[in-house]
Amino acid sequence: MRRNYGPSLIAQKEAQARGYDQILWLFGESCEVTEAGASNFFVIWKNKDTGRIELVTAPLDDKIILDGVTRRSVLELAMDRLTVSNGEIQELDVVERKYTMADLVDAAKEDRLLEAFAAGTAVCFHPILHLFF
Repeated sequence: MRRNYGPSLIAQKEAQARGYDQILWLFGESCEVTEAGASNFFVIWKNKDTGRIELVTAPLDDKIILDGVTRRSVLELAMDRLTVSNGEIQELDVVERKYTMADLVDAAKEDRLLEAFAAGTAVCFHPILHLFF
C-alpha cells in the first residue's frame, strides 16, 4: 500500500500553531499509537509484566504504518546490535505490536518510559523530549 504523507502536514501545522513540535497519530476507539506526524514512532520502555526493556513500535498488520527503509533499518539494527546497560548488560527486546495512548501514559506515570523517538526517510531521527497527555 502506498500512502501520501501530505495531509499530515496540515495537522502538524495546527500543532505548531498551538506550541507543539509534532503530533502522534492515534487509530480507532482504543487510540492505538501509530506514527508521529510523517514518521515512524518508537518507544523504549520497561515491560509492565516482565520488567524487560523493549523497543516498541506499531505493527504493519493493518497496513496503516509505512513499511519504510528507515523503520526496517531501526528494527534490524536494534535486533542485531543493541543492548541496554542498566547496572548489567540486558538484551533489548524488539517488539512490533499494537499499544494505546493509555499504555504510553501509564508507562510515563509509572516511570517505565525510558525514551521515545521518531524516524523517517525525510526526517532522520528525532528524540522526543516531552510528551504532553
